[in-house]
Amino acid sequence: MWNISRWLISLFLLHASDAANVLVIILMPSISHQIPALSLSAELLRRGHHVTYIGTNIIPELEHSRNCTFVNLSFAYKRMTKAGTSNSTINFQQKLGRWVWPDMYRNSFNLAREEIQSDAFRTILRETEAGQRAYDSIIIEGKYSLILVPLLRKTCGSIPIIAFCSLSTDYVIEKALGSIPHLSFMPMVFNGYTDRMSLRERIDNWFSTLWLWNSLQSKTFIVAKEILAENGVHEVSMDEVYRNISLFMIASNHMYFYPRMLAPNVVTVGPLHIRDKANVTLTKDVESWLDGAEAGVVYVSFGSNMKSVSLPEESLMGLVEALSHLAPDYRVLWKWESDEPLPGRAGNILTKGWFPQQKVLAHPKVKLFITQGGLQSFQEAVHFGVPLLGVPFFGDQNLNTGKISAAGIGLKLDPDHLRNARMIQEALNQLLLDTKYAARMRKYSEISREFTERGMAHAVMMVEHITKFGGDHLRPITAEVSYPEFFCFDILCFAIPVIISLLCVLIKMIKRINAYSIAMGPHSTLKRNTRNGVYPQKLKSTN
Repeated sequence: MWNISRWLISLFLLHASDAANVLVIILMPSISHQIPALSLSAELLRRGHHVTYIGTNIIPELEHSRNCTFVNLSFAYKRMTKAGTSNSTINFQQKLGRWVWPDMYRNSFNLAREEIQSDAFRTILRETEAGQRAYDSIIIEGKYSLILVPLLRKTCGSIPIIAFCSLSTDYVIEKALGSIPHLSFMPMVFNGYTDRMSLRERIDNWFSTLWLWNSLQSKTFIVAKEILAENGVHEVSMDEVYRNISLFMIASNHMYFYPRMLAPNVVTVGPLHIRDKANVTLTKDVESWLDGAEAGVVYVSFGSNMKSVSLPEESLMGLVEALSHLAPDYRVLWKWESDEPLPGRAGNILTKGWFPQQKVLAHPKVKLFITQGGLQSFQEAVHFGVPLLGVPFFGDQNLNTGKISAAGIGLKLDPDHLRNARMIQEALNQLLLDTKYAARMRKYSEISREFTERGMAHAVMMVEHITKFGGDHLRPITAEVSYPEFFCFDILCFAIPVIISLLCVLIKMIKRINAYSIAMGPHSTLKRNTRNGVYPQKLKSTN
């Protein structure tokens, strides 16, 4: 008995010795940014690691774990208003163009400043600097939270830093990490193009991407440098920020963005938040509504940020009219964020302020999902095999809905067309009656599930690997070279003069040979003199 107890104690100590202390920082107050990181953190806890989670949301797996410390920044939601953040001029309840991107970054950085200055956050920094806390690795949100990297280096030392993001990486970040991005085939997030761009689209994609990133560098990142200076970190460039990233992990994959050449230090792990056996259940009235739909159900939700209650009146009435005129056997489930009834609601529409979306999409009667095209809605619809009608408003939604249309698993509809009930009806009929969309989605779903089943295990393995070994061995030399070297301009500068010189020599030789041929031709005086026995002492050049 004593031997068994000693063996169990030894096994526990061995497991404990392998456990890592992981600091997770997700500053963005948006559930779509928080939930993938929360899911990964829950799995790390299940594997015996210790997690300090600094963010705006919590889930039961973290809240009830003894190995988790939650630093609550949920006050950041209160700083956000209908117009974005407290000092924002951006209204996120409408269609936004790509040129607001620098403003979105600047507003997010200003919000991050308030979170960094909070007592809860500063307590963690102070205790870490004092040696009261120690971490083996850091997972940080890979978009708006990256400005913290120099501060974390100063506070936590040279431990590995993993950038984590549900969205795909940007052009400049990919280049800094050593990937080989190409703007002729890699559409910028806000442009909404596919990877098969026309000449006009490629030109626009190149110049808009470079202009926006230059705007970020020259204007927006100044705010980031101010924040770092306020915390004792000076003279930092964004290139230095990117160089300090050991690994960039994307909670998505090439099913949701276009395939391209990613370096070994950029890994795709697919959706981490999807659960086939979630604890939440459908309420009886919703389940009864779904079960009773003979032909099927159309589910309508514009996500957690864009509210359908914020739609312009004309757009709202156009959508209501189109859905009210569905075939009699179809029903509609609509996420409506208001206590006031949906204007013009017909008897085939059921509204509620919130639905357990994964449970709804998993129901066999759901035949179509009308969505804003947010990434997680896209991923969940694919996982459960539901075709999509995407209505993009801002951010990555334009790119996602373009991918949906290009993959043949749904259609894309401009928000301005919502006021046209006939156009919506045509899209609905096409998606509901043409079986090719459901067939393609079934195949797409099968492929995606293959990746999703292995995604979490791959993500945890990479976190453990980077925590143990760092990421230098994954960093390609392409991350260190200059742009002239990266695009082989230095080779061209060497090769072009050499080629021109060789061509000049070749042309000169051809001219000499040609001149000699003319001199030795049948009408040549030189040739007649040679026949008569007269040989010149020196053949003069004809040049």
